[in-house]
Amino acid sequence: MSEMKPSIAKLVKKLRIPLVIYNIYGGYLASPRWSKVKRLGKVSGKIKVVLQPEEYEKMTNDELFDFIKKNLRVNAYDVQQHQKIEYIADDRALNIESFMYVC
Repeated sequence: MSEMKPSIAKLVKKLRIPLVIYNIYGGYLASPRWSKVKRLGKVSGKIKVVLQPEEYEKMTNDELFDFIKKNLRVNAYDVQQHQKIEYIADDRALNIESFMYVC
């Protein structure tokens, strides 16, 4: 699993363009990173927040980085509890031992 670097906040401030945070819903459940099998199901996305340069210039780099991390985070299982979307695939458990290894 890769982590976003704190320097992303410096890049955003240097570019001085609107920061658009876009969340993707259903992507993890349609294609879990441990699985060799893709699932048929709904994947969607929406713009969560748009931050103008005037707004984020007032923030420190640490505050901006925390803001970006917090707003990019999507918990697939919390979303699934509310939406109840079915993800269909044959051999859904194929390669599940990789999940246990990753944990």
